[in-house]
Amino acid sequence: MSIHFFRPLLCMGWVVAMPVVWAQAAAVAIAPEGSVPRSAALQTSVALSFKSAMTDYRSYSEQAVGSWADANRTVAQIGGWRAYAKEASQTETAAEPSANAKGGKP
Repeated sequence: MSIHFFRPLLCMGWVVAMPVVWAQAAAVAIAPEGSVPRSAALQTSVALSFKSAMTDYRSYSEQAVGSWADANRTVAQIGGWRAYAKEASQTETAAEPSANAKGGKP
């Protein structure tokens, strides 16, 4: 299809959409009777505080790398991967009763 077909549709879309946009802008601009002016409402509101997400940021620093042989010995002493799997399954079963106490799954 040619562009000549879509041009009238585009114009009709603008004609329909613009009154809606103007009505929204007018509704925001008109304040109801007896309402508190915005500046007075802001002055009586609770004091706001701001904490930056970067407040607790720690920059990257090199960490000491231990011996892989020592790490393997430590894991073997703990019980290997089975100890980690047992630990994970214990935390999962401990978390389940609290979910059931709330009435089951949502």
